[in-house]
Amino acid sequence: MKKSLPYYILLTAVAVWCLMLFLPPLTAAIEAPSSTISKPMYSFYASICHQYETRSLHIFGYKIAVCARCFGIYSGFFIGCLLYPLIFKKQKLQSLLGWCLVCLPMAVDVFLDATSIHTSTMAIRLATGLFFGCGAAAILTPFIISGLLEIISNKKILKGVTHELKTR
Repeated sequence: MKKSLPYYILLTAVAVWCLMLFLPPLTAAIEAPSSTISKPMYSFYASICHQYETRSLHIFGYKIAVCARCFGIYSGFFIGCLLYPLIFKKQKLQSLLGWCLVCLPMAVDVFLDATSIHTSTMAIRLATGLFFGCGAAAILTPFIISGLLEIISNKKILKGVTHELKTR
């Protein structure tokens, strides 16, 4: 088994998740004026994002499944996963310090917007989300790869699950 398999599994999963964000607006554009199919899709994403119309990117006149900041986070995570073997694999971030650094721009933007010191824009929300997502990928990717590698290669884990299912 190749050691890169867990990386490709992660990269594929993140790419599929990012592409799925475009399904609700594409479906809404195709089925308009009905929303029989797109409405449940938007409802699924409503549990993870506020989906405010004014804070969301739009395609074909319909908002993407999540707001601009969430879209930036997911897209940034995908970009971070792509860059991981080239940049981040050699440059390990300390977890606590890394989390503080990647959260800082987003936290400052949210704080300044909430206190009416400045009004956050779509571009700032997207940029802070992208920064956070890339940083989160740099921190989490080695842990996710390690976990996937252990699951794939460790026969004990798979045998334990199989044994447990048989004894039920």
